[in-house]
Amino acid sequence: MSGPDTDGKQRGPGTAQWCFETGGTVGPSPTVADGTVYVGNAEALYAIHGADGSVQWRFDTRVTHSPTVADGTVYAGNASSLYAVEAATGSEQWRFRAGESFGSPPMVADGTVYVSSGDPIGDRNATLHAVDAATGDEQWRFDAVSRDAELTVADDSVVVTDAETVSAVDAASGTRRWTTDIPSERFTGIDRPRVAVAGETVAVVGDDGDVHAIDAGTGDQRWVYGTKHWATPSVAASDTDVYVGQGSTLHAVDSATGDERWTLETGPKVTLPLTVAADTVYLRASSTLYAADASTGDRRWRDGPVGLFSAPPTVAGGAVYVGACSPHYRVAPDGTAARAASGGTRLRAVDSATGTAQWRYETGERPHSPTVADGTVYVECGQRLYAIAARSDA
Repeated sequence: MSGPDTDGKQRGPGTAQWCFETGGTVGPSPTVADGTVYVGNAEALYAIHGADGSVQWRFDTRVTHSPTVADGTVYAGNASSLYAVEAATGSEQWRFRAGESFGSPPMVADGTVYVSSGDPIGDRNATLHAVDAATGDEQWRFDAVSRDAELTVADDSVVVTDAETVSAVDAASGTRRWTTDIPSERFTGIDRPRVAVAGETVAVVGDDGDVHAIDAGTGDQRWVYGTKHWATPSVAASDTDVYVGQGSTLHAVDSATGDERWTLETGPKVTLPLTVAADTVYLRASSTLYAADASTGDRRWRDGPVGLFSAPPTVAGGAVYVGACSPHYRVAPDGTAARAASGGTRLRAVDSATGTAQWRYETGERPHSPTVADGTVYVECGQRLYAIAARSDA
């Protein structure tokens, strides 16, 4: 591990304020709270001063997911334990051992930490744990979920989505409220459906490629929207609509009725999770970034081709920040492979309203999804954590 590389000077947008080397691969994304950046790797959980990159404290434990910060406490887990660490000092408040490997990052809501655990290589069902955020005591456990199940809090329920079912668990008691089967007709290259919550609707893209809308309160199926495509889906939601990227089409569906609002053809296949911010849907299709009007489906702008995207974009302060990896080789006219002059990895910033490029920063390693706070873009690349000046209104 080495300290920050900085001279303390403030620089313009797109320039590094500091770089912190952890000595081990970090990821996937940093968490920022009250001017402090929390990041972990195979050796430790770090609290880094956001202004100058200095280490506030180090807590020695392996961290396998992005840490979660709530009410002055940092929650981080690894293969064997879930830790609660005081955000100000780095002192351990409690640890919870489940007996098996944790498969999901900790999710905190209303004084409770939710996390799933199970055998990482076996075929046994996993367990959803509800842990008191203040004491570390287990409040309840719910069995028969997959280790990598997606967890979502909807009102007073924890919605658990795995490969074949969606279940609602009472957040207070851990009792099952309902379970609904999700079609699992063919293998699509994903190990679970994609899920998003829009108001009182839980929208899940099943293995059949269709969108299944489930009433969050009762578990009843409200509607089914057929995308007519079984490729790997991406799904996101606003308060009123569900957006699904399937094949080369982006679909917008009314969350209450299942009526199609609009579709947008992209040409190349839609990949990576969709991002919805304000009144815009941002999506990647092949090596191009698109922005679509969330209400009408009109394409606002496209940016690319700029290379292969390394992670979903982050939208903040009037800009879209996305990591891109340009191919190092191109096909020459004679059919042979030649090194491309534009090969490399970078973090790019484009104007969220117009798509106009603002700046790019060469990272040298594949960037994860950045976190933007206090006018700074924090991004993890290999063994480094960068702080890059954003635009002035970020």
